[in-house]
Amino acid sequence: MGETQLQKNKMVNAVVLRITTIISVALLLGYVGEIAKGHRTVTYFLTFGAVILVSLIIDFVCYFQNKSATYLRYVFMFGYLAVYAFAMLTKGNDLTFAFWIPAFITYILYFDLKVSIIASVNMLVINIIQVASVIISGDFNSENSTTYTIVFAVVIIIAYAIIQTTVTNSKINSEAMSYITNEQEKQQYMLDDILKVAATVKDNANHVSDIMQELNESNSIVTSAVNEIAQGMQNNAESIEQQSQMSNSIQDVINTVSNNSTNMVSIAEKSIDILELGRTDVDNLKTQSLQVSSINNQVVDSMNSLRNKTQEVKDIASIIFDISNQTNLLALNASIESARAGEAGRGFAVVADQIRNLAEETRVSTENINNILGELCHNADSTADAISNIEDVSNRQNALIELTDNHFADIKNMLSTLTNDIEDVDSMIQSLVSSNEGILDSVGRLSAVTEEVTANSEEAASMCDNTLEKSDQVKDIISELVNNVEAFNKYL
Repeated sequence: MGETQLQKNKMVNAVVLRITTIISVALLLGYVGEIAKGHRTVTYFLTFGAVILVSLIIDFVCYFQNKSATYLRYVFMFGYLAVYAFAMLTKGNDLTFAFWIPAFITYILYFDLKVSIIASVNMLVINIIQVASVIISGDFNSENSTTYTIVFAVVIIIAYAIIQTTVTNSKINSEAMSYITNEQEKQQYMLDDILKVAATVKDNANHVSDIMQELNESNSIVTSAVNEIAQGMQNNAESIEQQSQMSNSIQDVINTVSNNSTNMVSIAEKSIDILELGRTDVDNLKTQSLQVSSINNQVVDSMNSLRNKTQEVKDIASIIFDISNQTNLLALNASIESARAGEAGRGFAVVADQIRNLAEETRVSTENINNILGELCHNADSTADAISNIEDVSNRQNALIELTDNHFADIKNMLSTLTNDIEDVDSMIQSLVSSNEGILDSVGRLSAVTEEVTANSEEAASMCDNTLEKSDQVKDIISELVNNVEAFNKYL
């Protein structure tokens, strides 16, 4: 037997015992008046009092042994039947039969058809025996026949009414318990669904956190690559400066070109080697830039996936919110039904209030999740915009690298021409001067381009740092989301 049923039995047994005691004492006090009128003797009163006392002692002893026992209803009923039978069968007055009615009514609280039928049958039997004794004693006449007829009619009507009430109440109680059981099953299903949704949200949040960790690592690689590009461009600038100095030296040496032609050839060859190194650096820079672009594309895909997952979480949170509202409504309906059920529904009303409180807490938690997801979406959009800007800068940087490579190719061609011209220096001195001036112009333009590429690389590095900061913020938000979802673990 469940704990709730035991509490109910204990409460009903206490009420029935209290009413039985009050009726017995009232019946005993009524006979005090009979003694005062001379209708009863003191001996009869003491005997009747002993019957009542024995009955009440048995009732109280059994009650305090086990206050929630089912057999107490039969102990109370047969104990009071003994008192009632003694009062009726010892020539009680015409109203003595009415003392059974209050006790009979209290037995309805048990919702036990068997108890109602046994009590009704015994009451009828006692009244039949009482009338039979009157007839046998010769006291039955036309004057009291009407009274006994009314008594029998009242007894039969009350017995039928109480039995019918017990049947109806039992049916209603059975239907209510069936409804409560079904609602409990529905609520359990809903709670299971909520816990499944919470577990899904937690898994998705952990997945997003892993993605953000990968994004941070990718951003670190991008930052390192951009810094290497900047360092490479700085080296290129130094090489260009060196090339410019060498070109100026060539201009100075032109006046003595005949004596130093061999040195000029050597210098030209060294210049070609330096240009090859420069082109190698540019190729490496181009490769790094392409890697930066590829990583940027991966970051964009990751951010898009993050936004999609966040939207899925928001949809799930919306489902939880709807479920909490429905649960709250079901709890309200259950409270109304329990109020209609009266005393029998009080226990279920407490459960309904707890369910409604849990639904309200779920609704508040869902709203908090929606707020956090809103902030997460906003931060994800900001990060996506920043990454898009980085991608644009990277594209411009690629174009500049390609332009630099072309300039290096031009310089190599010019130096090759210069080498050939030196071998025939006497006849090509004027051409050499012109070519040297062209080299100086190209070096100047290359220096300007290098400075621009260096500035763009520094800007890209700054953007990468900003992206890392934004990624850390998103990671913190995801961590907070996971902590909120872990609040559901206590229900798992």
